[in-house]
Amino acid sequence: MNVWKNRLLYGGIAGAVLLAYNVALQIMGVQFGSGTMGFLNVILVTSIYVFAMVKGIKRYSNDHLEGYISYNQGFKHGFFIYLIAAFINGLRDWVNVSFLNGKQVMLDAYDEVLEGFYDTVGSETYDMVMNMLETMLSPVPYLIIIIVNVALTALIVALIVAVFTKKEKPF
Repeated sequence: MNVWKNRLLYGGIAGAVLLAYNVALQIMGVQFGSGTMGFLNVILVTSIYVFAMVKGIKRYSNDHLEGYISYNQGFKHGFFIYLIAAFINGLRDWVNVSFLNGKQVMLDAYDEVLEGFYDTVGSETYDMVMNMLETMLSPVPYLIIIIVNVALTALIVALIVAVFTKKEKPF
């Protein structure tokens, strides 16, 4: 299995698992806030990404590199596995916000949060924030936000995973 087949396999599996998980949550109407359940959700989703990255890196190093892999190779491999998985999952988010009712659900949630600050900030600030959110949740800006977010997160997670998966050849 060449390097891209491995990346596509493990990224695709993680992306499909995350896609199924998020679609199931959406169908059940489950929404996590910033409380304990939101934190546990982040831990679960991150664990799926990390598990796929570690398995993909180990499989590739065992199949093609005699069990050894440098930090640089591990980083690149993990980065692209994460990127592929996040692309599959992020595509669902983008379609949901851009073409389905996800945008309105998000605007309603932000509106609910901002209502508590309405007396403090006033109507001008409230309207400005809601207009900015409306613009940010439009298809192109939201896609840019997803791409930047995914790339930065993949970079950070891949850097960390590569530290634990590298196995240099002995001299």
